[in-house]
Amino acid sequence: ALEIVRPRAGIDARVAEPVARLEDPSLYGSPDGMQRARGLQIELEDARRELADAMGRWETVAGSE
Repeated sequence: ALEIVRPRAGIDARVAEPVARLEDPSLYGSPDGMQRARGLQIELEDARRELADAMGRWETVAGSE
């Protein structure tokens, strides 16, 4: 199960980064802020999907031990 937990920490960071950037008010005040926000939203959705997949794998492994 450790082989799944370690990569999950990296996925958690990939979720946290776009969240923090999306929460930064200065993003929306810049000329290209809305375009960058859309890109960050896509990045966040991809990371959340990857996290859900990793959690599913972990549950499968944990359930078989």
